[in-house]
Amino acid sequence: MSTKVIYKYEAGFPGGQHLIPPGYRVLCAQEQDGKIQVWVEQDMFTTGTPRRVGFFIVPTGVSFDSDMTGDYVGTVLLEGGAYVFHIYAKEN
Repeated sequence: MSTKVIYKYEAGFPGGQHLIPPGYRVLCAQEQDGKIQVWVEQDMFTTGTPRRVGFFIVPTGVSFDSDMTGDYVGTVLLEGGAYVFHIYAKEN
């Protein structure tokens, strides 16, 4: 059995880059205080080289290179739905 903890990371343009321990699991993306945040579950005692993970924001209606974005995390609405963003996570 392992002990888990959940941390949040800010997504950004063109991709918020974060060092995250191996064995992580991306849970969801949501707006908090006007910023897009991504919550990630990770083992508290994992050893090994941290992974550089980018959280990419793609606005609705904007073209993007699918090779650059990674796995879909979720869709986030800002300012009451006036702005709709799609969040992806990718190890670099």
